[in-house]
Amino acid sequence: MSKGTRRKLLSKVEAKMVSAFGSSSETLGRAALHHLEGGGSRVRARLAVDAGVALNLDEATITAIAASSELVHNASLIHDDIQDGEQLRRDRPAVWNKFGMDVAICVGDAMLSNAATMLALTRTPVLPELLLTFNRCVLETIHGQCQDLEVVSNAGLSFSGYSRIATAKSAPLLALPLELSLITAARDDWLMLAREAATNFALAYQISDDIEDQLRDAAQGSPNAVAVLQNVDGVVDPVAMATRVADEAWAAAACQASALPDGAGETMAEMARRRLSSALERVA
Repeated sequence: MSKGTRRKLLSKVEAKMVSAFGSSSETLGRAALHHLEGGGSRVRARLAVDAGVALNLDEATITAIAASSELVHNASLIHDDIQDGEQLRRDRPAVWNKFGMDVAICVGDAMLSNAATMLALTRTPVLPELLLTFNRCVLETIHGQCQDLEVVSNAGLSFSGYSRIATAKSAPLLALPLELSLITAARDDWLMLAREAATNFALAYQISDDIEDQLRDAAQGSPNAVAVLQNVDGVVDPVAMATRVADEAWAAAACQASALPDGAGETMAEMARRRLSSALERVA
């Protein structure tokens, strides 16, 4: 796919997300646009667009899956900021900080609703499967977030427990654009591999993030891979160990994603390869 084609499709995804709030009340619309205009990497939109093109889906379905996947992710960010007390999101006031917690909760809920509506309007024969997958991924994310909130101390958390929480709250929404695209293309036999790739990608990303955020997480009492590994017998250098585990997960994610049919997971694979290459360059 050419860069021009990708830019055109991503531009349509952005317009679709913004237009979802065109008829909203003034406050809800302004708050939603405030968040969306803050930008972001749009990883899930890119995964959906590239997978959809690779699997020969039509443009309307591709943009619907991409916009739906991005909206549900952004809904989770808005709610996360409330729970974590984060005042900034992408160098701008978080929605709750600018418009209040009550409005922020409503914006996140509206994004979830609009995300489901976008899928419903595709009218594909596999719509029931798409909506069931959407609902499962959202619920799995919620359960993972609840597990994260229940952690009161890294000292009592095993590394396997940490890994389960890290992947439970992040992997489902990373897998979502790939799963929806594969289901629509009647390639259901590849769903498990897509989930495994997303799980390794999510684990690697979270550990890498934790290495950078050790001090902040310690102040907030949040689960952190380095802090957890400090309490594991036999681990002399927890940062080095965390880096090694992350590198292995990046490599696994790249291998699994690249094995998806017709190059549907190549974008995730390339993201993982770049992160792994960057990590290896820092060590060299």
